[in-house]
Amino acid sequence: MNSSPRVIWKKIWNTNVLPRVKVFMWRACQNALPTRKGIGSRISGYDTTCYVCHQEVEDVLHAIKECALARDVWRCSNYKFVLSLKFRDVVDWWEYLLKEVDEVDVEIMFTICWAIWGARNSFVIEGTQPDSMSIIAYALKVCGEVRDVRANGGKGAILKVVQYAERWSKPSEGWVKMNVDVGVLGEAGTGLGAIARDSNGVVLCAAVHHVKERWGVKEAEAKAVWCGLQLARDRGIKRVVLESDSLLVVQALRGASAGRSTFHLLIEDITNVAASFDDVKWSFVRRNGNRVAHYLAHFQPWDLGQRMWVDHLPNDVIALVANDII
Repeated sequence: MNSSPRVIWKKIWNTNVLPRVKVFMWRACQNALPTRKGIGSRISGYDTTCYVCHQEVEDVLHAIKECALARDVWRCSNYKFVLSLKFRDVVDWWEYLLKEVDEVDVEIMFTICWAIWGARNSFVIEGTQPDSMSIIAYALKVCGEVRDVRANGGKGAILKVVQYAERWSKPSEGWVKMNVDVGVLGEAGTGLGAIARDSNGVVLCAAVHHVKERWGVKEAEAKAVWCGLQLARDRGIKRVVLESDSLLVVQALRGASAGRSTFHLLIEDITNVAASFDDVKWSFVRRNGNRVAHYLAHFQPWDLGQRMWVDHLPNDVIALVANDII
């Protein structure tokens, strides 16, 4: 296989993935991602050893396929076959996938590559410990939402996906914002995280609900919304902005999506609970703006049941909350 980056890019452009995934892939094909090898080619004496595994030179292929972090992600996914394959570079690898793997699986694998790169950056820049199952779940969620948006709104609708808020923001005066997220914990089950903050950014309550059940991604995201609303109602909150990083769930709630599937029945349950409030708004934020709820969803996953904090939050949660309002 010896296609040029330009040839393979034409094939990548036709895949049904987020525009930002395509940009990532274009940069990867051009060796334009800031890997340590790339930086070392411009700075004499720069250490090109991988910052994550400290084992090999960090180029693009190593970062998203051969590094210990990447290998663990692929091992936990449905695509562990890639671990036994060797390629010259990322163009060689992706050309193979485009030729040998089904279209939907290719889109998922490309999105996993992008999610791995993002997780590496979070580890290097912020010290955030990467979690392989969370990386996979996030990639699957993104792929599912892109397919649903395209099916419902056509090509133009996908462009709307990249226009939402990147960071958490305070709600208007008189409102409380409840952020929710789900943690896919493998054999340990599922974690549902929620945190409520007022118009000054003050935390009113936070909770995590850990259960043994394992749902599909969109059903789990809907469960997190339902739990967040229940928490808000139990705390006597009357006007709530319910914010999630699942665009699919938010769109379903805004459109009062109807159907007979488990997902649609969950949406119906959520709207029934919402009717008990004076007012409810459904809000979507990117994952970076939902980090506190994301952390809570993964908090001490060995404890089954629910934990709630009103006054004394865990120190890690306090730090994440503070970062949201800086």
